[in-house]
Amino acid sequence: MNRTHTARGRASYPWHLPFEEAVTHLRPGDWDVRVLDQDRLWVDSAAVVRPLAGLDDVHLVNIATMLRREALRLVVEHEAITDPAGTSRARFMEALGTARAVVPLWQAAVDWLQHTMFWAGLQAELGRRGLTGPTVFARIDQENGVWAVRTRDRVQVLDLNQHRTIRLPVPEAARSRNRAQWARLDGLGPVQVGRSMRMAVLNRSGTATNRTLGPVTGIRQLPTGLSDDDLLEHAHHSWPAETSVWDLTEYRTEAFVAAAAVVCDYWAGLTLILTEAGVSQPILLAPYRLRLPSADPGAVELCLTGRLPDDVLTLQMRVDELVGFHLPVAHASVYDPGDLATHAIPFAPSP
Repeated sequence: MNRTHTARGRASYPWHLPFEEAVTHLRPGDWDVRVLDQDRLWVDSAAVVRPLAGLDDVHLVNIATMLRREALRLVVEHEAITDPAGTSRARFMEALGTARAVVPLWQAAVDWLQHTMFWAGLQAELGRRGLTGPTVFARIDQENGVWAVRTRDRVQVLDLNQHRTIRLPVPEAARSRNRAQWARLDGLGPVQVGRSMRMAVLNRSGTATNRTLGPVTGIRQLPTGLSDDDLLEHAHHSWPAETSVWDLTEYRTEAFVAAAAVVCDYWAGLTLILTEAGVSQPILLAPYRLRLPSADPGAVELCLTGRLPDDVLTLQMRVDELVGFHLPVAHASVYDPGDLATHAIPFAPSP
């Protein structure tokens, strides 16, 4: 996703002009976050302004996927432009504080996103074409449709309409032949988040082979009516790659890994702040529930393994100011070393 302009962005950009006039001055790689305050236009990565009605189906669905993933960043950067005093963001954070035990931080930001004018316009255009954005399910209880099922090491696409399946990413051997290998789906057991998935596929000789995958960590329904290439491209981008590389544990939940990926998006800025404070590597991202059992399953804590800086309070304030939400900073000594080894993940730049 292109990084949005904020009030601290490029000085030459004409923020004083209305969006539809100012956006003609954008440079490639930039965009104006005020796109969320209207419902007709989109700005692509080349800084080309396009009407929603002029975008193809896959582009529209991918915009919905990307906006949901970046919702937390959008809350912060949108309010920096439209509400410099921070009153709107303060209300958002206050409401979040009362709901945090139930609603993950990212979900609260998605709720905000879904009340913007742009989201309404995007959904209207998707609806007009009979498409939907990526919908998350806890199980597959239909006998048709196209589904992306995520496990710890892959995304398995199940095309129940044509009784076929394919693994993403495509194995190296098939990729070297420059063709994706769909397999005939001969049988499928229950597909539910948290459980292993069993399926039977037919090989070239017509013999069925049973396969067990899992546990399943996520299920999404994909648009129908797309070409195979477009379908696989959409399935590939439906799930952030970094959320599928970690084994899930009691505390390293899917919600925690997704929230940790958001923190890693701020790697460069946080590393600068930490370096200026004299903090040395390595740094871990730990589930906050390890210290506070009542915390949200997606809550993340920045865990320092080296010497703590003299002014921890100032460091905490700078961290929170950068990311736009409260990201607790703690020292590894407050954790059981075994807990960190089992449940924490390294703080590293997003792939």
